[in-house]
Amino acid sequence: MAPSFSGAFLTNISDALVDLGPAGIHLTSLTLTPSHQAVLTQTDQTVHGRLPDTADVFPLAELPSGGRFASHEQRREAFWQPAPHAPAYLHLAWLLNELGEELNTLRAAGLILLRAESPEPDSVDLILVHHPVHTAAEPPTNVSPEGEPRYQASYQPPETGHDQRATGASTGTTYRVRVQLQDRDDPLEFPAMYLRELFEESRHTRWMTTSTTHSPLPLVDLRSVL
Repeated sequence: MAPSFSGAFLTNISDALVDLGPAGIHLTSLTLTPSHQAVLTQTDQTVHGRLPDTADVFPLAELPSGGRFASHEQRREAFWQPAPHAPAYLHLAWLLNELGEELNTLRAAGLILLRAESPEPDSVDLILVHHPVHTAAEPPTNVSPEGEPRYQASYQPPETGHDQRATGASTGTTYRVRVQLQDRDDPLEFPAMYLRELFEESRHTRWMTTSTTHSPLPLVDLRSVL
């Protein structure tokens, strides 16, 4: 399935972070609705004035001859999941890229990404709307012509062509989901799939806590688990 406009936007911002992160450029906020915007700021957290060693920060990627990726396209074709000790901007770039590739899947599961906020490079807050849907564990309401069961969802995601700006956030619950970027103990593995399963199985309530940002949104703090 072709990526949505929002998915392509996330991919582009991810690429920009890979380029600009070593110079201390940090993504402080990103918005997908009602318009697509990104705010980048200069910090003093430069990576010693040079690019990090590719083999060191992308240990699972099959590197081309020369040891560095020649383009963003070449990097994205490799499994470039950053190592835990990689700079925070690379974890954020990886997260945005993964979300961009899975936006349609997340939408089908009733999860809508509205924006991302990262005032400090150590973590990022994803602002998500969750529209609970029926799961395959529930009895089918009818059967398709091919004999496959169909399930009546309580929420129908918007058509891909409408992108995420047409969603009715008021019909779902909006959460602030916090993800660790700096000083990680483990790789950021399949974050989009993790979020989808977390909310589909209603396990997100286990990690809900009081927000420290004076935000009225319920905080799902995943810094110790994702």
